[in-house]
Amino acid sequence: MSKSKKEIIDNEDGTMAEFLKNALKDNDGRVSIATGYFNVEGYAELRSPLQEAAKKNDFHLRLLIGNEAVVKKDATPQCEAEAEGSLPEELEGLTINDNYAALVSDLVEFLRQEKVELRQNPERFSHAKCYIFDDLAVVGSSNFTRPGLKKNIELNAALYQPSAQNLVEQWFERRWSKGADIKEQIIRVLEDSKFGHPLDPFQMYMKFLYEYYRQG
Repeated sequence: MSKSKKEIIDNEDGTMAEFLKNALKDNDGRVSIATGYFNVEGYAELRSPLQEAAKKNDFHLRLLIGNEAVVKKDATPQCEAEAEGSLPEELEGLTINDNYAALVSDLVEFLRQEKVELRQNPERFSHAKCYIFDDLAVVGSSNFTRPGLKKNIELNAALYQPSAQNLVEQWFERRWSKGADIKEQIIRVLEDSKFGHPLDPFQMYMKFLYEYYRQG
């Protein structure tokens, strides 16, 4: 990580998305991420570097998410900073267009790779966030969502000391070992959404009209 020795990432003096893009470029092996929430637009922020990293032989992504991340809730967020709800909620709120349809399809294809794993804490909501690379660990407040990676005011600390990295890795391993595999569940949520099935031009047009007048 010689190219970037930034120690605090808060989305004001540089975004978490940009920091993680650089970290992925420099990383050769495993990436381990714990996040309360994960969604499509969060993936979009790191789409290109993740795809490039996945081409490396030793790449392996482990993503551990909270147990509310795939559960739809009735509560309406009060402000943008709180708008980090579940994946079904996000998918329902996204506008139907070719770009989002392609993004969801791309995410499904990325997740289907054997080198990508997803688990969830089955008993308690995991509110912790960490991003672990070959020679770097980041801990802080940023969820793997667009607000967390780019929009919200966050506080994340980059740890370059091997002793600190080892402690974060040990913490992650304990939680990962108790996690339940939810990869197929996440893929089903994506495929069962309004973006998950191919639409002919008429269907796409009708859904576009529905979205347009629903938001009007």
